[in-house]
Amino acid sequence: MAPTTRYVQQNLFNVNHKPLEVKTLLETELTEELVLQLIGEPPSNHSTTIGLSGGYTSSGILNSLAVSINPRIVLIQFKAKTKADETAVVTARKLLSDTILCRPNAVLYAFDMGPLALALYDDHSLLIEAGVDIQSACSCESPRIPLQAMKFMVKSTQAAKIYPDNIRDVFASPVRSLEKPETSHALAMRAWLASYVPTLGDMEERLREVPRINTKSIPTDRLLMLAQFTRTSQIQDSSRPQRTAHDFTAITAIDKKFKLESERFQTRLRNQGSGTPSQIELAVKDQYGGEFVTQAKPHTVNGRQGTLVVSGTIEGKTVTAIASVDSDGQTMAEQHRDASILAILQGTSPLFENPFLRTIWPDLEEVVWPEEKFPTHDTPPPLSYQYPLNESQQSAVEAMLTLTDDSRLVLVQGPPGTGKTTVIGAFVQSAVDAEWDGIWLLAQSNVAVKNIAEKLDKIGFNDFRLLVSKDFHLGWHEHLYHSISRNIVRSDDIKKAARELKGVKVILCTLSMLSNPRIDIITSKVPLKYMVVDEASQIAVSDYIAPLEAFSTLQKICFIGDDKQLPPYGQDEIPDLQSIFEISHFREKALFLDIQYRMPPHIGDMISAAVYDGQLHSNPEHGVSGLASFFVDVDGATEKQQKTSWEVGKY
Repeated sequence: MAPTTRYVQQNLFNVNHKPLEVKTLLETELTEELVLQLIGEPPSNHSTTIGLSGGYTSSGILNSLAVSINPRIVLIQFKAKTKADETAVVTARKLLSDTILCRPNAVLYAFDMGPLALALYDDHSLLIEAGVDIQSACSCESPRIPLQAMKFMVKSTQAAKIYPDNIRDVFASPVRSLEKPETSHALAMRAWLASYVPTLGDMEERLREVPRINTKSIPTDRLLMLAQFTRTSQIQDSSRPQRTAHDFTAITAIDKKFKLESERFQTRLRNQGSGTPSQIELAVKDQYGGEFVTQAKPHTVNGRQGTLVVSGTIEGKTVTAIASVDSDGQTMAEQHRDASILAILQGTSPLFENPFLRTIWPDLEEVVWPEEKFPTHDTPPPLSYQYPLNESQQSAVEAMLTLTDDSRLVLVQGPPGTGKTTVIGAFVQSAVDAEWDGIWLLAQSNVAVKNIAEKLDKIGFNDFRLLVSKDFHLGWHEHLYHSISRNIVRSDDIKKAARELKGVKVILCTLSMLSNPRIDIITSKVPLKYMVVDEASQIAVSDYIAPLEAFSTLQKICFIGDDKQLPPYGQDEIPDLQSIFEISHFREKALFLDIQYRMPPHIGDMISAAVYDGQLHSNPEHGVSGLASFFVDVDGATEKQQKTSWEVGKY
């Protein structure tokens, strides 16, 4: 790539600004002279404001860096190291580090500075000393969304008005290729915007209060761990569909309001807020057969029923299609996880001192469990479960009831039909009978949590509450909770339900529910002390960072699952995405439930040999025996979709 220079006009504000000089080059073409041209010669006692922006490949690798010192911008393309140019690359990165990233008296500004700082280190061994995450200075409802952050920044000044569509386009995708003018322009604009933000209203003062990110002060093993978690979440985010077509039934169209009913939960209309689209497109046909597309925003969503506010009147017209475009949010759990990682980088979180974290990700320091926070009992309470347990189930329950420093984390592997929910039920009954409280039973999915609740109900234990989101429950899945409806606490009723929690010792919910902004109303009544996680093989290890930081009352964690079944979503495309079962020093200590009661023995024995190294035994008293199983070769068959499922056959 030959160095090029061009001049562009910023298109994010309605303010007059002289053209920006944009220079594009390979990192090996960076020179001290060019850096001097970029930065100039500021007085030694003055700080230099530098804006940064990163471009990534589709696999999440940082392949370019934009550096802006208004009005100049340099787009730097990173090179893959080879033996032929290794010396040149090392020299170039040292220059980049000394003169820009770790420049004395320089302050680096970027949107999402945390992921960028980690990518600089993980991909190119580059550190920063004074990085400022711009969104951390914005106190608005959705500060991580760049457009919302920008609206907050300009509200205190009358001199600037933003162009929302242009800002949305600039931040539309982190994947950048400097060979494409439209993407290199977006990369340059993001860096320029980062350098321009301190001039807006009171932002200079606000940004001064944001803790600096100094990756030079963080041990390398911790940086690598944080980088791995951030990389996997970035890839997951980029793999999300950018467009969702909604299945709906039209109800009425009056003036600018369109009422509809969603037909499928997976494509339902969502309330405006975290994790929802920035805009909705309606395909409309008028009475003359003319077709056009108009914009809309959700006004109200209540279960299946929803109302859109349309930019133009659609009364008398037909809405033929509705689609959400450019999802620009994360779930609350994802926000909570990323905020925890950012707090670690900013030095405001003591999470690296957490003994659970140190046990999961060992470092060179000894794990210490302070006795005042982590009481120990040499002998576990007796089992008080009224139903028989096999030997492996009993061993698992006893381990879950043991409170010693070397058993603060317990891993139980349970193949299909081995009684994982039975083990959970036995633990709950025995722990409650021993007067334990603060027992939280979690899983990745609402259905798995419901299954645990039904198991507790079946064994006669009813003194629990099941937290479920209104979004999942209302209008869609009330029928799933019929037998345990008296135990349900919906997310919109948390405050009211908290008054009735006196004496309740057991709470059930999804892991993501722990990130609900109002969960502290529940934990103030029922502190999270003993956490049991079902479906643990489907949960990424990084998803535990937020709960570990948020709940200092935690005394024990039990993980139950089976890594031979479903792994965390996306693991096929993201090899570094791990569940707790992929942490080798834990996997070696896993307790194995070794008798399955679901499959006929002849099928169970085959599965045992093929998947579980012959360790899984079958219930000899299974009601189905003496049968044979056959494999059917469907080579050449075709698939035919039946609603949301598929059939295989000869069509």
